[in-house]
Formats: sequence, C-alpha cells, structure tokens
Amino acid sequence: MNMFLLLVFMAPLLGALLGSVMNLYREGMAKYVGLLSITTAVIAAFILNIQLYLTNSPISLHLLSFLERFELTLQPDRLGIFMALIATFLGLLIALFSMEYMESDQHLTRYWFYLQLFITGMSTIVLASDLLTMYFGWEMVGLCSFGLISHWHEKPGEQGRKAGLAGIKAFIFTRIGDIGFLVVIVVVYHEVGSLQFAIINQSSLSKSTLQIAAWGLLLAAYGKSAQFPFIPWLSSPDSVDVDAMQGPTTVSALIHAATMVKAGVYLISRSYLIFKFWQLDQFVIALSVIAAITAIISAMSAMVSQDLKRILAYSTISQLAYMFLGLGLAFIAVEKKPDLAAQAFYFAQAHLLAHAIFKSLLFLTAGYLIHTYGSRNLHSLQGVARTDRIAAIGLLSGGLSLIGLPPFIGFFSKEGLLGVSFELLIDGEQPVLVGFIWLLAVGTALITAAYTTRFLAILFLDTPSTTQDNHHTPIMRGVILVLSGLAFLGGVLIILLPLHFEGLVDVSYHFPVGIALLHMVLITGAILIVMWYTTRQLQHERSSDSVMIRRITEVAAEGFYLEMAWMTGWKGIKYLARQVQRLHSGNLNKMVANASVLALTLTAVISGGMLF
Repeated sequence: MNMFLLLVFMAPLLGALLGSVMNLYREGMAKYVGLLSITTAVIAAFILNIQLYLTNSPISLHLLSFLERFELTLQPDRLGIFMALIATFLGLLIALFSMEYMESDQHLTRYWFYLQLFITGMSTIVLASDLLTMYFGWEMVGLCSFGLISHWHEKPGEQGRKAGLAGIKAFIFTRIGDIGFLVVIVVVYHEVGSLQFAIINQSSLSKSTLQIAAWGLLLAAYGKSAQFPFIPWLSSPDSVDVDAMQGPTTVSALIHAATMVKAGVYLISRSYLIFKFWQLDQFVIALSVIAAITAIISAMSAMVSQDLKRILAYSTISQLAYMFLGLGLAFIAVEKKPDLAAQAFYFAQAHLLAHAIFKSLLFLTAGYLIHTYGSRNLHSLQGVARTDRIAAIGLLSGGLSLIGLPPFIGFFSKEGLLGVSFELLIDGEQPVLVGFIWLLAVGTALITAAYTTRFLAILFLDTPSTTQDNHHTPIMRGVILVLSGLAFLGGVLIILLPLHFEGLVDVSYHFPVGIALLHMVLITGAILIVMWYTTRQLQHERSSDSVMIRRITEVAAEGFYLEMAWMTGWKGIKYLARQVQRLHSGNLNKMVANASVLALTLTAVISGGMLF
C-alpha cells in the first residue's frame, strides 16, 4: 500500500467527517480541519508525482472488492496525477479564499463537508484504474456539486428559491449524461469481463460495443462539462438566472473552473488512451463539431451578458470546448499523423492547466468584487478596478490570459491548439472537418478577446459608481496575487509539461510562431474595435446597430434558446406523465392484481401453444 496515494484519497474524506464532528464541540473547527486535510492531500500529491517520475513504476492502492467480481482500485499514471495536482492545489487556494469569503455564512459545516468530499470525489476520478471506481468518483462530485450550488437555498425570498432550483437543475442535467457512463460500464463488462483500463486496452472490442462505449462516454463527458446541448445548467440567460452561478463564487472557482467541469475532458482524454475510438468516423465528427459549435455560441452569449459571473461561466464552457477540440484533433490525426496527434493531446491538457489557473483567478477576483462592493452586475461595478489595485491585478492577469496575449499562460496553450489545427489543415488531413474546426476556433478566439475587452473596459475605464463595503480581506488578496503570478509566469509550466507526460505521449513543446503572429494581429484588431465601441457606450454615444446585429444579440442573450428547448421538452414529459396518471383508477391493489392475472394468463397461453 502506498501511503501518499492513500493520503491524496483519504485526507479530504477524513477531514469532511472529522470536521463535522469536531464542529459540534467547538464552533469553527470545520474550516481549520478542512484546510489541514486539503493541505495534506496537496503535499501527498506532490510527493506522489515525484515518486512516480523517479521510479516510473506503477503505484496502486486496492480499496475494496465486492460480489467476488468487482474491485475498486487506484493506480495513477502521469495523466491522473497531473489532474490530481490541479484539483488539490487549486482546491487548497480556494479553501484559503473561503476562510474569509464564507466567514459570515451560517452553514459553514455543510459547506466544508461538501468541499472536502468533492475533492475526494475528483481525486477518485483521476486516480482510478478502472471504470467502476471512476464512476463512483463521478457520482460523488455530482452529488457535491448539487449540495454546493444550492448552498444558499435557505436564504429568504427569490435568492433562496433560485439557489435550490439551480442545484436541482445541475443535478438533473448531469444525471442525464451519467446514464451514458453507466451503459458503458454494463456493455464493456459484458464483453470484456473486466473494467480495468489495462485489460480493456488490450482487448479487441466488437464494433457495436465500441460504438456504444464511444457515444455513452461522449454523452457523459458533454453533460458534465456543460457542452451543447447541456449548456443551461452551468450558465443560463440573464433573464432566467437559474444556473450554477447561484452558488458561492468559491464554488464556481472550484467546480466550474478548476475541477468538475474538466472531468468530462479527462474522461475523453482517458478514453483516447484506452479505446480505439478513432476507428469511428461519426464519433470523431460529433466530438469535434459539437465542441466547435459550443465554443462559438457560448462565447457569443458571454459577449452580451451583463452579469460578471455569468460571463465567466459562458467563457468556461467555451474554453472547455477548446480542450475537446484538441482531443478531436488527436483522434483525427492518430493513425496517419501520430506526431500531430500527440501534440493535439498535449495542448488539450496544457490548456486544461492554463484555464484552471486563469479562470480560478477570474472567478475569485469576481468573488472579491462581490464581497467588497456587494454586486456582480457589470454596470454596478463600472470603474472599480481604477481604484482597487488587487482587483486590477487579478482582472488584468486573468483577462489577458483568457485573451491569450503573451507572456500570460493562456497564450502558450491556446496558440498551440490553434497551431496544431492549422498544421493538420495544411497537411490535408480531413480538410473539410479540420478547416471547420480551425475557422470556428479562430472565430471563438476573436470573440473571446472581444467580450474580455468589454468587461475589462467597463471595470477599468469608467468612473466608479460604488464604494467598498469590506476592506479586511488579506487572505483573499493574497490568493489573488498568487494566482496572478501563476497566470503571468505559468508559460514556463506549459513549456516544461512534456517532461511530465514522458512515456504517456511522447511529445516536445512546439510553438507555431507564424500562425500565432497572424492570430495576434487579428486579436489586437478585435480588442481595439471593442474598446472604441465600449468607450462610446460608456459615454452614452450608442451607435445604431443594424437589424441583423440586434437580432444576433437577442438570440445570444437568450442563450440561443437552449433553455426554452429544454423547458419545452420538460413540459412534454410532464404532459405524458399526466396522461399515464389518468390510466390509474385509484385502486392500486386492484390494478396490480388484474395486471398479474393478465400476465399469468398470457404466459400460460403462450406456453401451451409452444407445447402443442
């Protein structure tokens, strides 16, 4: 048994249980126990990473066996420990931020319990060596997401109602995707007789099983990562205002920037290493096309939202789609261009790391603004960054990373993804599909630069219209400064990351200088245009937009009517349920008896017919 692997998994779990008990005897103990447990998990993950790198030998931990057939085991490889480091380290920073951000909350014990249990679940997903163990972690983070998003459901009035509905909405949406994961477990075990990744990888799955596994895992991944059509659970139109952003902003930073929504990306990354999905053309097309569409429509919705957290949520969905695009490119290139496939896989993971850092920074800076100024509406916060240095540092470091300007971390990962897609296009590998991906990816990059410039311009350029409510936030400020430093210097991590993946995918850092320069010119143009336009708006010199632009804006503001589509489907389901309900006479026992007699009679008739 490896002690450090056990600590990564068990420390947050024990912290969740012990903190809840100790808080009964002394108020406030839950947060200190939680901080200690997460710190322990971070240290153990770092040591485990060094141990794995130096020895390059498997490290495993047997959790339990049941039904004499199933085993729950942890055996991390370099992809798994990479994700564990992200989950635990950023979880620690967010836990530190929570010490001040949540200090006046009346339900801290519950908050810290779910926070630690969530990190346990996320660690289980990424350290698992079989589908069943991963599924347990998958469902654990789903449950904790429900609890954390709806944390403020007891608040009076509309805020409490929306928080409760948002938690239920997230739970239902992600459960729809999880059905796909459960189906995969059943069909793979039926054919292979095992759920261990190593055994599945060595097995030759039939075409039908491979197809079911591909579509099931895609459904699970896109549900968890809020890709089309599951976007509304993570971010809904401002007019609806029932989505994951109803939870505390620390929850948004942890779950909806750094960890859980990336579980879908991890699932497809793991599938790339296990299953031969590149043999399924329809799957590869669906993976890539849906991601490309998700990237651009969620970026367009971010462009017109007036809520700072919701802009960041739409942005998260868009950037997750970039990661899926990278994996789609890896599947496209793996047979004929394995070197480019390895580059695409690597840059997908690199962008996952970059996004986890800069989007956590942006969400926590948004939390700092909400805590300090009492609002999350852009126009209520206009100009605050002019007088608040911490907000200015966090917004600039995170915003410029999101745009992808050098030397910030987002530049190194995003341009790598765009460069791989352009190289594949030049090589003529599936030119129609790859060309579609590249065009939408570049278009998304331009819109990303536009909406980021828009909210930065509003927060920096206008005259402040609000005053500070709370000045005493040294821990929150410290966390923002640490993440800002990582966003500024994190390009070094991206360049060195191939060393971490040695033996998993053989790749070296290759930066596409020529195409990156072209992108920088286009992005700079988009920034200048949006700054000019936003400045005119702030000066109340609104330009007369064309009918087409107004219509596109309306559609984007409504989230491309996905919320309406889901609600229509829900109403249809309720209508069918009512029709079925009318079949019930009110006497359940009589109905069951009649149905049983009818079933037995039919069985006897059919059996008799077969005998004679």
